[in-house]
Amino acid sequence: MDPSQIDALKIASQIKHPFALAALSLVLSAFIFYGIKGIRANRWPAFLLAAMIGFTGCVPAIVRSVAEFRGVYHLRVIVLGSDRLPATNAHVTLSVGGEAKQTSGGWEFDIPPQTKPADGLVSIYASIDSEFLTGSATAKLGDSYYPVIAIQLAADTSAKLQGIVIDRHRHAVPGARVFQKHVPELING
Repeated sequence: MDPSQIDALKIASQIKHPFALAALSLVLSAFIFYGIKGIRANRWPAFLLAAMIGFTGCVPAIVRSVAEFRGVYHLRVIVLGSDRLPATNAHVTLSVGGEAKQTSGGWEFDIPPQTKPADGLVSIYASIDSEFLTGSATAKLGDSYYPVIAIQLAADTSAKLQGIVIDRHRHAVPGARVFQKHVPELING
């Protein structure tokens, strides 16, 4: 068998949808029935009709299989807000670059094999700036071309506040307690 026949068998083995299997069997039976000699003997209309029906039914399986053979990863990211529900207003980025495509309930990144790191590890960062929430996760790109990762956002505690508390006469107030507005937590004493 030549490499193209092996690739065709690999693609055909990935077809699991009943309509796609029926379409593939129609194409194969037409090819077996007419064969190469039948195609050369001007039986194109019947073979062409069977090929068009088969191609239409097999498109989803073929597209997915070809993408997998080329090594394109489709990383799906679900960002969970502080209420543990999917957040739709987050900003999501990936360590290897790429554009985040927002989907229902999350984001998706297409990672071509050229940008996959040697160790297969990619970092995903998410934030909701207006709510001061951040989060990150690491995913390993391995055997599955459709990995899913969830990122739980939490309060961003990386901010540091430094200053001098003064009274109305512009004198420093030693030992003043400072609280964040709307959150009665001690920031620095």
